[in-house]
Amino acid sequence: MDVLSPVFCPAILFLLFLYFTPLPSVSERLASLNPSQELLEHYRKKIADFDEEHDELIKKLEKYKQTYDDQHQLQWEVRHLEEEIAELQKALSDMQVYLFQEREQVLRLYSENDRLKIRWANWRGTFYRSMQ
Repeated sequence: MDVLSPVFCPAILFLLFLYFTPLPSVSERLASLNPSQELLEHYRKKIADFDEEHDELIKKLEKYKQTYDDQHQLQWEVRHLEEEIAELQKALSDMQVYLFQEREQVLRLYSENDRLKIRWANWRGTFYRSMQ
């Protein structure tokens, strides 16, 4: 059969008519519908269910946001405390070095004091012997 045969011509004309005829807008098509009460209730229930699900998801998001904010705050505090610990450890290390230096100084002073006592005892002995 040929495409231009009398059998195919009405079909082609119908398809061309459908192709070039503009469709009514969604609003126009919805306005022309006459939905049943049952159908309206079904979609109202669907919308209510979606609204409820939406509210639950918003609550979950708020909960997760609060958890995230708390975790972020705790991480900041940990970082701050770690910095403070590092500063205190450095100060402790500096104090230990200072303490060690002071102990060395005390030992030098004890040693010098002992030397001076010995010199004093020697000088006093020499002085008393020379006085006799």
